[in-house]
Amino acid sequence: MQPSTLSVQDLVRQTSRPTAAVVSMPIAGSGRPIHAIEVDNACALTLWQECRALLQGTGHQAIVTCFWGMRYPTWPATLEAELPHAVSRFFFDEEVERGLAGMVSAEPGSIIESASQLDHDALVQDYLRVLQVQANDIDWELERLARLYGRAPEREMLELSLLDDSTPAWVSVQRAAFEWERRNGLRPPSQPPVPWFEPTETMALLLLPVAEPEHLLAYLHWWGSSTLGSPATIALLGRWRRDFGARLACHFGTMLQLYVERPPTDADTAFQLAVELETLAPSGDIGELAWHLMETDRWFLHNRP
Repeated sequence: MQPSTLSVQDLVRQTSRPTAAVVSMPIAGSGRPIHAIEVDNACALTLWQECRALLQGTGHQAIVTCFWGMRYPTWPATLEAELPHAVSRFFFDEEVERGLAGMVSAEPGSIIESASQLDHDALVQDYLRVLQVQANDIDWELERLARLYGRAPEREMLELSLLDDSTPAWVSVQRAAFEWERRNGLRPPSQPPVPWFEPTETMALLLLPVAEPEHLLAYLHWWGSSTLGSPATIALLGRWRRDFGARLACHFGTMLQLYVERPPTDADTAFQLAVELETLAPSGDIGELAWHLMETDRWFLHNRP
């Protein structure tokens, strides 16, 4: 059964926030409702976990979000003003105009269908091959390794990696550096836990009519999707969910936060995953991210204008 306003209120009464406010409204163009539950930083992720369990079999998924617009006197007033903007098709229409991931429609169902048919690996490779490697990129990589370990490989080793036409140049250099670390038994110091973003803006836990958590990105546009297109982003998140148990928990416009049940355990898998994450949300260095992915059960993706 799909939750109506009444059933959502019944669902909320089974959580640790039984009296939380609820706002429901139709999603423009779809004829289906979106439901919002009042949360704040102290309870948002706990309520997300609870609702995720309670929503099994309902055809809905939950996600924590915040609203960057004006503040209104009450939480329901904020939601009634800002929720229509949150599910606006404006940025999806821009993707259609650019022809990203072969998009021909900004309608959520069309985006989800496109995601199921894409060769997203080819899209990632095509995007990466456009990125150029400059001399100072190699200098920076050597300086990074020297700073971490007090030594670094010969510059020629990284330069020779560019001769491999089967791999995008941007990836080849960082893969060569990563393999040098592995051959020499080197690994960066463990990094601290991922510092998840905690909004001070008005927050809500949204329930949307989708089968899988990644399909939420067909309704709520994420800035990082403008790299490859929303269908490609959805397809990649779907693979991460299947392979690593990575589930989308928070969407803050330019930021996504995911819980990960099965982090990668081997370096090759972690490096390939890091390439995909860096494509959508550049953070600096593929190798360092790869090492970190084997240590953390939280992923933070940030891509901003």
